[in-house]
Amino acid sequence: MYPNDLELELSEELFNRRNIAYCLLSSDLDDFYFIQDIDRTNLEKIDIEDYFSEDGILVNEIKGFEHRHEQEEMAKNIQNAINDNRKIIVEAGTGTGKTLAYLIPAIKWAITNKKKVIIATNTINLQEQLLLKDIPLAKSVIKDEFTYALVKGRSNYLCKRLFTELSLGKSIDIESFSVEAREQIEYILKWGNKIKTGDKAELPFEVYPDVWELVQSTTELCLGKKCPFRKECFYMKTRMKKMEADILISNHHVFFSDLNVRAETDFDSEYLILPRYDMVIFDEAHNIESVARSYFSVEVSKISFTRLLHRIYQKKSKKKKEKSALTRVEETIDEKYLEKPGDYLELLKTMKSEIYSLQTIGDEYFDEIRKMFETNTEAPIRKSLNNFEMTKSNFLENLRDKKEFFQAKLTEFLNLMMAFNNVIDEEKDKNPEVINFNNHLKIFKKYIDSFKFINNFSDADYVYWLDINSKRTNVVLTATPLNIAQKLSLVLFENLNRLVFASATIMANGNFEYFKKSLGLDEAECIECFIESPFDYEHQMSVYIPTDIQDSENLNAFVTDASKFILDILKKTKGKAFILFTSYTMLNQIYYSVVNKLKNSNFEIFLHGEKPRSQLIKEFKEAKNPVLFGTTSFWEGVDVQGENLSNVIITKLPFLVPTDPIVSAISKKIEEDGGNSFSDFQLPEAIIKFKQGVGRLIRKKTDRGNIFILDSRIIKKRYGSAFIKALPSQKNIKILEKDDIIKEIE
Repeated sequence: MYPNDLELELSEELFNRRNIAYCLLSSDLDDFYFIQDIDRTNLEKIDIEDYFSEDGILVNEIKGFEHRHEQEEMAKNIQNAINDNRKIIVEAGTGTGKTLAYLIPAIKWAITNKKKVIIATNTINLQEQLLLKDIPLAKSVIKDEFTYALVKGRSNYLCKRLFTELSLGKSIDIESFSVEAREQIEYILKWGNKIKTGDKAELPFEVYPDVWELVQSTTELCLGKKCPFRKECFYMKTRMKKMEADILISNHHVFFSDLNVRAETDFDSEYLILPRYDMVIFDEAHNIESVARSYFSVEVSKISFTRLLHRIYQKKSKKKKEKSALTRVEETIDEKYLEKPGDYLELLKTMKSEIYSLQTIGDEYFDEIRKMFETNTEAPIRKSLNNFEMTKSNFLENLRDKKEFFQAKLTEFLNLMMAFNNVIDEEKDKNPEVINFNNHLKIFKKYIDSFKFINNFSDADYVYWLDINSKRTNVVLTATPLNIAQKLSLVLFENLNRLVFASATIMANGNFEYFKKSLGLDEAECIECFIESPFDYEHQMSVYIPTDIQDSENLNAFVTDASKFILDILKKTKGKAFILFTSYTMLNQIYYSVVNKLKNSNFEIFLHGEKPRSQLIKEFKEAKNPVLFGTTSFWEGVDVQGENLSNVIITKLPFLVPTDPIVSAISKKIEEDGGNSFSDFQLPEAIIKFKQGVGRLIRKKTDRGNIFILDSRIIKKRYGSAFIKALPSQKNIKILEKDDIIKEIE
């Protein structure tokens, strides 16, 4: 019942040309599977009124369910958009119950019309909520049968072939790893023999990337039908589940990874990472632009280059056992190639010699970049690269010479690999290691294509930039699209209308204009829907803004002043606080100035980066008088209900870093096109992030708490009023001196 590649191709061709369905039948005719169903343009409409009304199914069948007008309004708007085959943007305040509001219409439509729906979220927390709570809840009230599945990227699954090679000691000597890494490897070697799903999420610890890389499933290293473990493949088993499911839950990264492949092939391909789908719901939709931009980017690095060469060929040593693709071919190739001199032996010898020369030339090129652009500080370096500087500057002449030499050597080695692959190609039907080598050849060619694209600086729609990490061990070159609107429009919006964009924070300056423009959504095609939160923010939340705090532009004075004020707040409120920062620099300065005093006063302190975020949140919920110091990822996607989070302290308004290469390039492009980069880009981005931070506080109707905003720009700058208007309540905002705030707060 599993379609092969030819059947997938044939079914798609029949569907596109003649709207002919393609179905697989079991030999006993007792089971069937549609690869392509007939496209029925007259789809049936749905009606979810009976579910959400005041005396509806949800109220009557779910114990303790509370009818919410806001939820009913959102569900009706989504129903109308689905029935009319239109896109819809929804901002629904916290507490609306937005997941059920989009789930029930989507599920009913999928069942009624035998269509597939993707639900894409940005955070694992929301995926788990959908999978473990909301979809089972919807299933309990929807009497029709439907199936659902979680979609994860391939790299989340263990590869049985690589695991077996590691178990037999064929791939690497674990003595070359750290003590902690060796312990993880030993655990995985026992764990891998007992697992049913092969999902690394089942591991009881956060596995190191270089450890998981030893056994992870990847497209590049897959032997396909020649793999001796194909029937046992964990990832292939998930494919069938995904093809059969009516509702698929993925994250934004998986969705855009799949969409990026569709951009290069065909949007209606039946199976890439995701099966063909008919509707998409983007929850946490305010993150779409940044995620899409990262997946449409092109990147090369020193580390990825070195790892690729080592996978192609690496000499044996006392510390490392051989695992390279070239040696595996050599050890398994038919003896006829070894018995007589000729192309095979000559090419093999040349490649082994040239690969070390190539490694040296590559290292010299990346090291030259580091020398040219490094600074005296240990901070990471992120710098824009422009065509004129990189191609004309006398200062970089030596770098250009090394780049040209490196690029020429890359091409030479590619030609060697292609010649060698042609010689052994006839063996691929009986030797999986030949297929493995061919896969490495494709990866190497892709690396060269990316290298050339980045170094040509020829596409004006991209920003070119470099990243050098703080330890100076890696150099990364990236080309990132400035505007993803055109690409999204071409790849997604022109192919699919039933799209739902939902979030608690999509609007900026009271409208959806920024969101629509950033994604390239056509105004006429979109239904816009704003749903207010059912929470009583006037009674649940107080907002405090000090009038006499130091300006954040004077960093040292601000840190001193803010540290004392934060201490006073925490002592008065007994902690129970998130302190949110926009940079690690300020976080560290304030953290180290107050941490000892807090510990001496019996506060439990949690620091961003000390442990995985999920573990920090779990411990925070169980702690007494907890205080968490967090940056970017703690501004959103974190749900702490109850008294333990009664205070959120926002140290600075969350503006993007203007010197960041992408931010700088987007700002410049807006100005060149006659816009205002601050009001058209940086301000709306900051407002959306600000709303996310404020949204951490009130998570249910019984929550109470305080918001403290320590950035004086919110009352001193003209644009500050935009942030104040973005607060969920306008009636309980108290602008006072610091001492008066301490007296006032509960």
